[in-house]
Amino acid sequence: MDANTRLKLLQILEERYELRSVIIVSLLPINKWYDYIEDSTFADAILCRLVSNANTIEIRGESMRYKKKK
Repeated sequence: MDANTRLKLLQILEERYELRSVIIVSLLPINKWYDYIEDSTFADAILCRLVSNANTIEIRGESMRYKKKK
């Protein structure tokens, strides 16, 4: 994630924090976000706002797309 994208994401999350809902859908597990964000300070800030009051749903198993192809 480049610096501009990190900053924009953090700004959006700060504006909405404890005021509005945010839905994030990702194929990347939360524990890999630090590596993806590439800046530990921004990663801490972003994940703090996302995870602190979050309801997370982690879906495990094979993708439905792959199951349909079989």
